[in-house]
Amino acid sequence: MATRAYTISWDHVMTLNRIDLEFDKNNKKEKAVIEAWKEYLDLLNNRTLTPEQWNIKRVDLLVELLHKMALVLDYDFDKVHIKNSSYSPVAHGDMEAEQTKLRKGLIEVLDGKRDIPMKITNLPHSGKS
Repeated sequence: MATRAYTISWDHVMTLNRIDLEFDKNNKKEKAVIEAWKEYLDLLNNRTLTPEQWNIKRVDLLVELLHKMALVLDYDFDKVHIKNSSYSPVAHGDMEAEQTKLRKGLIEVLDGKRDIPMKITNLPHSGKS
């Protein structure tokens, strides 16, 4: 729940990968969490949908997974609350987009795929006239 607005964060990914360790497939209620996780994981590895379709389905499946977890853990969170009650500042999204752009640009420079533009504004005098 704490990382649901930051699905590419290390903490979120690490938490998802612990589901198989934390929930018991032999327990009827917990098995529902494992099944929801399997469905979500299947989508995360699916590249056949358009980005828009993929993202809509990703949100729905994540909400379903978190709701199943809430039921097992006796939290009173409905699906609307799970989907709409997290806070993610616009500035965080902007910073992530800028960092991604910087990383990609720097990699292109280092790989020789992009030049660094330069403009010389002041040349030192050589002392000769």
